[in-house]
Amino acid sequence: MPNVYPRAMSCARRAAASSFIVGQKSVELVIAYILLALYPVAVKRYEDDRSWIFLGMAIRCAVLNLVLFNSS
Repeated sequence: MPNVYPRAMSCARRAAASSFIVGQKSVELVIAYILLALYPVAVKRYEDDRSWIFLGMAIRCAVLNLVLFNSS
């Protein structure tokens, strides 16, 4: 059971990255990036922490969704 968290986070990172590359931006994607930022994988060095990157991606996707929904 202790190895479930790293495997789930690995799947979440892959899913978030592939959906961002494909171009499907949704509220669910923003929520996924926020969850990745809030529950990061433990790292030994601060330089390896990617929670700020995930939070930035969530903000960018949210702003993009607001712009797309308001323009149509």
